[in-house]
Amino acid sequence: MKKFAVLATVVLLGAGTAFAGSVVAPWFLDNAAAGAWPPSAGTATFITVTNTTSSPMTLTITYRDPNGADATPSPNTFILNAYSPVSFRPTVLDTTTEGPAGQAVPDMTGALPKGSARISWLGGTAKDIQGRSTLITGNGATAYEGAYVLPEGP
Repeated sequence: MKKFAVLATVVLLGAGTAFAGSVVAPWFLDNAAAGAWPPSAGTATFITVTNTTSSPMTLTITYRDPNGADATPSPNTFILNAYSPVSFRPTVLDTTTEGPAGQAVPDMTGALPKGSARISWLGGTAKDIQGRSTLITGNGATAYEGAYVLPEGP
């Protein structure tokens, strides 16, 4: 009977456990004007995340400025369809480059066009969302690009 009680407790605790995951863009600079491609001045950052599952997922985004202050808008969630990517600029609503899905992602608040972003979700596994960050700096004629895979977050 004692073994049954322990087993029942383990099953109940396991059934109530929700898994979660996150990816982090540890640094971005997004000070290029909207609508210019390639940027005529400044740097445009594009954060891209992909849902690798067969179900839509609700993602929560939180932003921090370079000083660590919260710069998260309200609301700060968006839905990413099954097997779909979305690419967005974290501080600029850019109808030229983001597309409708990217425009639906909440942008960072505050006066500084730089900082970090954490994208998190409940359910599934830590590998359900994969991402990258691309920074493009240009002078109107030449663009320089750097990209990195977003590391798994805390």
